[in-house]
Amino acid sequence: MAPSAVLNWREIAAHVQALAPKVEGMFVDRLVVPARPRFSAGFLKAEWALRLTGRGGEKTLVFSVRPRVPYLFLAPGRGPHASERGTRSPFDLAVNKRLKGARLVSLRAVPRDRTVLVEFTSGEETLILALFLIPATPEAVFGGLAAPGADGVEIEIQAATRKTRAGTARLAVPAAGGAPESTTLSPGFDPDPEKVRAAVEAALDAEALAQRLQELQKHLREASKDATKRADQAAQAAASARGEPAWGDFGALLTAHLHSNPKVTRPEKGAPYVELPGFESGEPTRIPLDPKLTTLADQAKHLYDLDRRKRRREESSAERENEWRAKAAEVATLLDRAAGADWKQIEDLERRSGLAAARTLEAAPSGAGPGSTGPLRNRKPWPGRTYVSKDGFSIWAGRSVEENQELTFKFGRGADVWMHLRGRPGAHLLIPLPAGKTAPLDTLLDAAQLAIHLSGGQNWGKTEVDYTPVKNVKRIKGSTEVQYTGNKTLAVTPDPERLKRLLT
Repeated sequence: MAPSAVLNWREIAAHVQALAPKVEGMFVDRLVVPARPRFSAGFLKAEWALRLTGRGGEKTLVFSVRPRVPYLFLAPGRGPHASERGTRSPFDLAVNKRLKGARLVSLRAVPRDRTVLVEFTSGEETLILALFLIPATPEAVFGGLAAPGADGVEIEIQAATRKTRAGTARLAVPAAGGAPESTTLSPGFDPDPEKVRAAVEAALDAEALAQRLQELQKHLREASKDATKRADQAAQAAASARGEPAWGDFGALLTAHLHSNPKVTRPEKGAPYVELPGFESGEPTRIPLDPKLTTLADQAKHLYDLDRRKRRREESSAERENEWRAKAAEVATLLDRAAGADWKQIEDLERRSGLAAARTLEAAPSGAGPGSTGPLRNRKPWPGRTYVSKDGFSIWAGRSVEENQELTFKFGRGADVWMHLRGRPGAHLLIPLPAGKTAPLDTLLDAAQLAIHLSGGQNWGKTEVDYTPVKNVKRIKGSTEVQYTGNKTLAVTPDPERLKRLLT
């Protein structure tokens, strides 16, 4: 955070002196954790907003005891919105409970110290909120006034933000003793509350920008590494397919000699085979056979099947390699653009890189989109094709047999919605959800449109698409196919407008 947001003891004293008349005599409405939407978590730990009401309207004291960047400033009106994602600590729960309705009677700075005392009365009780704005070890302490005196103020601690334990000790704080010995301030410092607020908000904005940029660059570096790894894997798969025997030539050769009923050799070890003269060379060619098949006609058909599988593997692997190489190049371009990016550029890069969707899963209260509840935490984002439904839910899609398997069985969790075309080969789709929650109908329809599109069914007309919780999907042993139970079915007609929204 910019140095201008962290004040020395003289600046704190001058700022509090200007601040006190604006808040003394007001009543506490509540203490909230402020929303900080530009920070990736949506709030800041160890920051609170004390909302005040009075005849003059509403004001909000915002204070932070974050290490290295403690601050205190006055926000107009009700101040920042309360965060829906902020966690409530024992400290702010205790302060909120005890201070609600209390009157703020005094705000003062301790001379020659970075300590601010906020005094309240609630009935006959006097309560103290002490803010220690020391950058190295900031802390907020709350408790009752135990023993006021000329030589100091004793607070019987009820709650604290850091190491001080409630109810175990009394904290001695020097009493206020008039103006500071020196009023020398840093060049350019203005104690006016509005100027201090603007400086802190500007520093927070700069901190958020730096944080988001760092997270974006880390995400892009990981995405680049992953894309390169997957491209290399696809290249290896293509090379492996190319290295397989010439199944089609074997099938053609065996078919040509079926009439002669060639002899099958069955060695003690290894698979059976036949040896036939090659078409051009006439040299003996050994053709491996499947021991499970009984006729040579079935063997020939099997060899043709193996040839088709080989060509599909080679083509799909080459296609996936090209896509992942292109992805790696795109990520490299985004990483170059991230250097020195402003807010608008960062938000665009987050969207294009998939970081925005990943943050939705990891941090948003819904975990998926508006209207749902329950966080989706500790979810690694799917590195493959990702789309966003009309309701704001993520939709993950596989684009090959290997990716379908990985998506379903490595990234899927029990409550997620799994989707697939009914009775046809095609893409697997996954809608990640919080446990116990369901996907809205529009999200299901969006995913069904994608399932049809990614499976090449744009011209099929009305098509049935099954969906079920991923926990109901099981592997078929020895196969790349799956079986599933407990499914429901959507009958969907391709919708170009809905698909355009999803693909844009």
